Amino acid sequence: MSGKNLSKSFLVFALLFCAAFAHAEDDTGAFSGYSPYSIFGIGEISMQGTAYNLSMGGVGIASRNPRFINILNPAAVTARDTLTFMVDFAVSQGNKFMKQNSGSNTLKSVNNTFNMANCVMSFPIWKTIAMMVGVLPYSSTGYGYSYSETDQKVIADVGNINYSNAGSGGVYQAFATLGVSFWRRLSLGAQGIYYFGNILKQSEVSYSSASYVGISTADRMNINAFSGKFGIQYIQPLGEDIVVGAGATYRLGTGIKNTLTKNLEETAGDNIKFAPEWGFGLSVNYIDKLRFELNYIRADWTNSGFESSYFCTVVNTSHPFKSSVAQSVRAGAEYIPNRRDTRYYLKHVAYRAGCYYNKEYVNVGGSQIDAKGVTIGATFPIVNGFCGLTTAFELGQKGTLQNNLVKETYFNISVGVSLYDIWFRRMKYN
Repeated sequence: MSGKNLSKSFLVFALLFCAAFAHAEDDTGAFSGYSPYSIFGIGEISMQGTAYNLSMGGVGIASRNPRFINILNPAAVTARDTLTFMVDFAVSQGNKFMKQNSGSNTLKSVNNTFNMANCVMSFPIWKTIAMMVGVLPYSSTGYGYSYSETDQKVIADVGNINYSNAGSGGVYQAFATLGVSFWRRLSLGAQGIYYFGNILKQSEVSYSSASYVGISTADRMNINAFSGKFGIQYIQPLGEDIVVGAGATYRLGTGIKNTLTKNLEETAGDNIKFAPEWGFGLSVNYIDKLRFELNYIRADWTNSGFESSYFCTVVNTSHPFKSSVAQSVRAGAEYIPNRRDTRYYLKHVAYRAGCYYNKEYVNVGGSQIDAKGVTIGATFPIVNGFCGLTTAFELGQKGTLQNNLVKETYFNISVGVSLYDIWFRRMKYN
């Protein structure tokens, strides 16, 4: 890459990185995500990964694809050309349709959101050592609901009363990854993670009678935490055409440093923690044409302390919240008709599909919330065939109509741009 192009790439990345931080610190109350279940704990945890990962059901623990940045396993950063400089930036748009059975009535609502999905840069340090830095969302809080007083004695005394509650904000993660490979088959990686963000929760009580003054509160929790993640990958050729791979990751559990601003007074927050997380993956690659991968992820949130946290809003005493063990099974595939074809552009396109089943960390009234979905997507090569525009489409369902809970049907769209070029290449001719 020439010095001029390299400077431009760094400038673009810096601007995007700063924009991400600015968005994460925004206190306007705008929704970066929306789910009734985000009222609990630190909100709804996002599916991690770039548009490349999301288009295959969120897999990537065992993936070693030198054409794309894979942020799910720190060891994957070494899957690259030794002079390659890469940048990946993506945005996401979410659409949710929610339904709840309330007595003889069925309540329905629709919500749309827009957010940054990731901003990542990867570059080599030495022949077998590479580094990656970036920022992406970790969790989002977004909800809003209202109801009226139904006790006739209270209404007779003070008139009609309306209660409304809303929450917004989220937690982002900035990370730096260093990986090293051995014997071209074994790779190890370590990642430092900094979590930051804030969650804003507002409530209001209004009276129809002018004799009573309404009450409103706005409480905000600022969150900061440091953690680490480690990864390993190993590949084994089976003949000339097939390569199988295995990978594993472990993210440390860590305490969350938080401060609570309530009624303009700042106090120390609650004793809450991020859960430790294990991940395992297996992959099969066939001559740079066909890829399959299967992942399993487990995180134990039972000791998170969210149940006693002030920010764990109690919606209904008959439906108490409890932190649970989160588990996820994901599968994905990629197919490229013929990357070397010189006539037909569509044969260069990478087509992907995947599916997943998640058990969330949220348990409400004894029902652990689950989510399941399917994904499709593709990467359309641009410029020299290495850069690309990646799309990912996700259709899924979350929650249940049983026990007066909410069932979500969602359709998410992610669009990412990946830039790929050679760094410090010496030109033979001017």
